Amino acid sequence: MKHLNVSRYELYEQYEKNQLKPLPKEHFELYEWRKAKVNIDYHVQFECNYYSVPCHYVHKNVEIRITTNTIEIYLSNKMIAVHKRLFLVGKYSTYKEHMPQSHQKHVEWTPERMLKWASNIGVSTKTCFEIMISRTQHPEQGFRSCLGILRLGQQYSNLRLENACLRALNTDQVSFKSVKNILKNNLDKIIITETKKNVINIEHENIRGSDYYN
Repeated sequence: MKHLNVSRYELYEQYEKNQLKPLPKEHFELYEWRKAKVNIDYHVQFECNYYSVPCHYVHKNVEIRITTNTIEIYLSNKMIAVHKRLFLVGKYSTYKEHMPQSHQKHVEWTPERMLKWASNIGVSTKTCFEIMISRTQHPEQGFRSCLGILRLGQQYSNLRLENACLRALNTDQVSFKSVKNILKNNLDKIIITETKKNVINIEHENIRGSDYYN
């Protein structure tokens, strides 16, 4: 820089140093974005895990910012919730402050209403709902599975759904996935009756039975 009669360092001190901003306190981290919809249980789903947002955002479309260790949830570019990322399947991260107050519970979505809908289908369906709701830490977390089962009734008929729930109860496999698989594979059309302890008698048109061989 002889032609300017000044060194590069002197120019840095004079013009550039005061324009610099501090380095970030945290290291740069890669992240990705996903779109989601807040379910009636005020949770959003990512990789088979569930993260809560304030309950008044139910049915809203949101964006999820995923980093190595956190799940950030945004609505209209505003962060409405942040959670530690879960890596085990089927887990819930729920903040108490996101839950509806006892005197402000959603009128539309309550365990009582879920069970009333189920009882209109049958006793077995209602019993399955009671089991699924009782398994969760908060009743609202069981609503997702209950609504999924109700949709199966629309797809296959309520009569078949009731039979599928009965089979799920008899085999001690009460879940949305189990009921769905029973219907998909027509297992609800196989009648199961308990004849003796630990002995199951299966009646089906494709099974000849013991009398055939006598």
